[in-house]
Amino acid sequence: QNLLDELLALSRLDANKGLFDAKVNLIEAIHLAIRSIPYFTHPVKIIRPANESENLVFIKSDGGQIKRLFINLLTNIEKYAPGNTPVEIVIVKGTKTVTVKVVDHGKGVSPNELPKLYERFYTTEKSRNSELSGTGLGLAIVAEIVKKSGGVIKAENTPGSGLTHKIIFSSSVK
Repeated sequence: QNLLDELLALSRLDANKGLFDAKVNLIEAIHLAIRSIPYFTHPVKIIRPANESENLVFIKSDGGQIKRLFINLLTNIEKYAPGNTPVEIVIVKGTKTVTVKVVDHGKGVSPNELPKLYERFYTTEKSRNSELSGTGLGLAIVAEIVKKSGGVIKAENTPGSGLTHKIIFSSSVK
């Protein structure tokens, strides 16, 4: 069922053009995503831009899809990072961009796997041998949402240990 749901989500993303032009409150979408995962055991710290109102950072996208993006990233962290390890979501607002880093402190992945993480059906070597293995579509959905939102995403290992997803949205909105 999960595989079918994710394939349908990708198919809808592939078919829909022009749905990503709404003003989306990024911080609100993150909070909604966190509340949507009742089993999420990691403490989350959201680090906002210094001069921004507490809950007002906007991008141009689709609110439901941005919520899904964060649900997928956080669900991935829940699967592969040890429980109760902290997660930081760092938001940096530029003049024309908003950068979001989702940082976990799990094991990370090997450097040669980093560029492949967002490919459809790709699972890391570790996850293939695990009972936690997924469909390989969750991060592909994330990448497609970022692309449809006019952004780019890149994975890098977190200094010390863990994985960081760096997303740059090119559509900052006031």
